[in-house]
Amino acid sequence: MRHDADCLKGRQYNDYIEYLCAHPGIPTVQLDTVEGSKESKQCFMTLHFVNYHFMMIFLLKEKTSDEVSRVFNWIQERIGLDKFKELFPLILTDRGTEFINPFLIEIDPESGDSRTKVFYCDAYVSSQKGAIESNHRKLRYIVPKGTNTDCYEEKHVILMMNHIASYPLKELSGNTPYQIMEIVYGKEILSLLNVEKVDPASVNLTTKLLMK
Repeated sequence: MRHDADCLKGRQYNDYIEYLCAHPGIPTVQLDTVEGSKESKQCFMTLHFVNYHFMMIFLLKEKTSDEVSRVFNWIQERIGLDKFKELFPLILTDRGTEFINPFLIEIDPESGDSRTKVFYCDAYVSSQKGAIESNHRKLRYIVPKGTNTDCYEEKHVILMMNHIASYPLKELSGNTPYQIMEIVYGKEILSLLNVEKVDPASVNLTTKLLMK
């Protein structure tokens, strides 16, 4: 399925750059999915907070726009509309079929009001959201390409997310993405989204993490 003109109008990559120029300092959250083997029905949805090197991970039962919408609606239910807008003022994603309907992400299903702004990378130019593509390497240390992801449950995805978030980074002067997010948004909002601190000494970014 292809994006129609109405979905892309005002949401293309050049529109994204113009929006950034008109709103200096606004943070971008990059959105993507990570697939398992060809036989896998489930996949992971990732949300990467570029400024903080922090990535949230969610389990999609199917790679569909309805499943993507379900996750965003769950986030809003957990933290409320105001906090949702604070966390996700701007989303950049690709033109995958699971993101084909931006309105399911942008619009609050209860009120019909706007809750975020979605933009799309140019077709086949994944480098335009290079931060999330790069951070997927950590996920792939735990779940290598070709792995059947249908055996995973929410608890496995939460565990993986928290270990990745608790990994100290040189880009953050040795701090972890969790630490930076806690400073910016507070511990309570992270806890509502199942984000918890892992002792850096216990962080495990290998396949053994999900074998426990």
